[in-house]
Amino acid sequence: MEWLDIIFTIQGVIAVLYFYVKYKQSYWEREKVPYVKPMFLLGFAGGGFTDKRPLKDRLHSVYKELKAKGKFGGLYMFTSPTVMFTDAELVKAVLIKDFQYFDDRGIYINEEKDPLSAHLLSLSGSKWKNLRAKISPTFTSGRMKMMFPIICEISKEFEKTFQTEAAKDSTVEIKDLLARFTTDVIGNCAFGLECNSLKDPDTEFRKYGAFAFSKKGHHSFRHAFLFTFPKIGKFFNMMFTNPILAEFYLRIVRETVDFREKNNVTRNDFMNLLIGLKNSQDETEKITFNELAAQAFIFFLAGFETSSTTMMFCLYELALNPDIQEKTREHINQVLQKHNNEFTYEAMMDMTYLDQVINETMRKYPILTNIMRNCSQDYKIPDSNVVLKKGLRVFIPVYGLHHDPEYYPNPDKFDPERFTKEAIASRPQCAFIPFGEGPKICIGIRFGMMQMRVGLVALLQSLKFSPCAETEIPIKGFSRHAQFLTLDKGIQLKVERM
Repeated sequence: MEWLDIIFTIQGVIAVLYFYVKYKQSYWEREKVPYVKPMFLLGFAGGGFTDKRPLKDRLHSVYKELKAKGKFGGLYMFTSPTVMFTDAELVKAVLIKDFQYFDDRGIYINEEKDPLSAHLLSLSGSKWKNLRAKISPTFTSGRMKMMFPIICEISKEFEKTFQTEAAKDSTVEIKDLLARFTTDVIGNCAFGLECNSLKDPDTEFRKYGAFAFSKKGHHSFRHAFLFTFPKIGKFFNMMFTNPILAEFYLRIVRETVDFREKNNVTRNDFMNLLIGLKNSQDETEKITFNELAAQAFIFFLAGFETSSTTMMFCLYELALNPDIQEKTREHINQVLQKHNNEFTYEAMMDMTYLDQVINETMRKYPILTNIMRNCSQDYKIPDSNVVLKKGLRVFIPVYGLHHDPEYYPNPDKFDPERFTKEAIASRPQCAFIPFGEGPKICIGIRFGMMQMRVGLVALLQSLKFSPCAETEIPIKGFSRHAQFLTLDKGIQLKVERM
């Protein structure tokens, strides 16, 4: 009888759990909102086990399915209901007009166990507002102008390294070279360190930067779990940041801060501002060492991979579209002639067609394929009877919007003319959001655009890019599980000196 009791108890527990999950995953049906049918228990996340397509394609399928049913719809992250907005005006409401309802990205934070998780990207409320106000002065146009010569100096080594690789073999794998360039730029401007990864690809900074976005360094399933169940993560004192990365970056920041303070070193860079805030006599301005380290950490991670990957896709498209590549090169030369053949900050800012090329790259290949927000209070969706409850997660489908033929006819075509002033004015504001939008728009836009412009100008002035036998057309090697749009392997292009 005891065995029968145990069996019946187990069956009872399984039945209760089954009906609990089914009930949780019937939320949108009860709310009479169109939704994507979830996988039992795992919801949308379960698709990663059975669907071999990259995350961007799985999300795009959801976007198209829901858009066919209306301006928004539901899906499930595990058992948690999530709403996806498929209309650019509703996206504008979330990111700008009704921002006060969606000021939380819902990123897991554990300040005690994982101090690097408490960065500007993850904070919300007054903590975020105060920190953003303190850090914003780093990213003014005046500060960018001060950092410009540093990036230009690194770009000279960048061009030389590219030419050396092209001389060895006309077929060049560009992904790693671009990542080494942005590693040196960010390492220099954020930490004041000469990383020298262009000369030596095995430097510590490059090694740990690459590790951060590898399968071992970026545990996508764990991150998805902590996004969905932050209370469980807090209960078990889990870390969002990989412990190996945390140890390295905390050590580097500590060594950098100690050296600068002991030797009274000042530079026109991000680290200098953070140290100034740490040592401020004004208690309202002051930040702790852990807060300083978290901001330096996210600046490095957010800056080097996003920019290098965008540049990679840009060169790929220019190689496939030689007419656009030549037009970009001619435009660069014309602007330089207008500025006495000197590549100044003002000359860079005049390169409007180069900006169109970069923007079209970010439209077609948005590194951040989606944006997440949490409802901080109940919110009635405009022109509907649906009320999003406090704590419910909102999905902004960046990739879906950027590939929607309603906003971008023939979306798979690479066409920089989509970003003339007239074309931009003809579309809704939030149909193009590679950096987000509204109060939480990426604080480093100016810096990211500057390093991409400088890097591309350095290359296009002296090098020509074209497809080779090893070039994938179209690209098939997108990473399946990475939260960012990236490739599991690099891109091979033919590179020739002009």
